[in-house]
Amino acid sequence: MRRIIAALTLAALCAAPSVVRAQCTAPNPPVSVVPMSAVVAQGGYLSSDGKGAYVDGTQGSIVDLNGGGNGGANLRTSVDVPLNPKSRFLSFNLNSPFNDPNPVVPDAVFALPLGVVQDLQGELHVLYRVDPPGPTGQHQEHSIQEVPDDGVFYTSERTNLFVTIGGVRHLLMFGGEAWPFNLCRPDEGAIFSAAGTTKLQIARLPDSDTYLLQAPAGSIARLFDYSNTFAPIDKGLYRFSFLVTFSPKPVKGKK
Repeated sequence: MRRIIAALTLAALCAAPSVVRAQCTAPNPPVSVVPMSAVVAQGGYLSSDGKGAYVDGTQGSIVDLNGGGNGGANLRTSVDVPLNPKSRFLSFNLNSPFNDPNPVVPDAVFALPLGVVQDLQGELHVLYRVDPPGPTGQHQEHSIQEVPDDGVFYTSERTNLFVTIGGVRHLLMFGGEAWPFNLCRPDEGAIFSAAGTTKLQIARLPDSDTYLLQAPAGSIARLFDYSNTFAPIDKGLYRFSFLVTFSPKPVKGKK
């Protein structure tokens, strides 16, 4: 059924001549890419490789704000470097499928335990929020840097994690109702969200540029086979909580 929905979504996009490549307006005022350092806390379903912080531009790690052009916080490992046993990775624990025995609305997919996956090229992308269409018909994106520095948790409209399972690219998504995947770039894939999931929380520590990205205990994400971007395959819901701290990249010579 979900494959049919994805196919209908693609057909609708192809049949609509008014669709343009950019359906969203970038954060305003314009934001620049900010190099960061990320620490994955212990005890979550997302974990680090035990080698300390991931630092932008070091050991193949890309850690930044706004690097995706949509104002999000981004962490990618082992990018454009030779992959070997010493390469950095992210670990995804997919051993806890969430199949509610008494759901209000039964889920169409029965999720299966998939083990713990150590991905040399794992990815985390946390977006803040997007406005409904304005007078021009475009959505206004808002950068994570717009989160107030008051230590209060605010809602992330969508969070995407990419993990390769058995050689197949997968997407683990939180949220998306207000900001569906590919909303801003329908030319790149089907437009869809992750029904039945939890939204991440973002807090910016007082008077700082340090961000806490939190999927609290009990959080639920939805997994998709994303090998075909125009026909994602729903693999069901998974318990997936974690905490990642983004801080400004250390500057050499400064304490």
